[in-house]
Amino acid sequence: MSERIEDGVRIRFEQRRLGPISAPPSSALHDLAEAVEAMDAAGCCPVLEDGKSAGNGAFLADGRLFVTPSGRRPGPVDPGDLVELVRFDPEAWRAEFRSRDPSLAPTSDTPLYWAALIEAAADLPARRRPGAALHGHVMDTERAAQALDLPISRAETLFSTAPDRDALLELLRSH
Repeated sequence: MSERIEDGVRIRFEQRRLGPISAPPSSALHDLAEAVEAMDAAGCCPVLEDGKSAGNGAFLADGRLFVTPSGRRPGPVDPGDLVELVRFDPEAWRAEFRSRDPSLAPTSDTPLYWAALIEAAADLPARRRPGAALHGHVMDTERAAQALDLPISRAETLFSTAPDRDALLELLRSH
């Protein structure tokens, strides 16, 4: 799947902060932070023109979904900066979340993570449900994805939009 990057607006869904995270599962947050740092180190998260990283992640812990914050800078990830995604409403195109600080909002890929780890996963047996997802930018051709036996969509979509989410759900359900 190809994502078009557009200058300016990063998050295209309504957001509602519900307050601070209560009792975060610390080991899970450290695991997600380390995974995103490893993606950075491996070159999977190129730096965009605005100096922010084009890579992020999500992790389910104790039935709660945590995502990296929007506008993440490259380098070390502070587990305390991760955002708890409480709910995403695809009809209203709205996310409800909790974060340590009011300035921390969920990644622009929130609709994709909710679709992959909550919606699509609900159709799978419990033992096959994914517990994490990472998003980086390392393959620039369909052939590169096919060489690793990774599913790929030919749909070109604008990130953080309903067509982007729909293309991902179609891809996940077909594989």
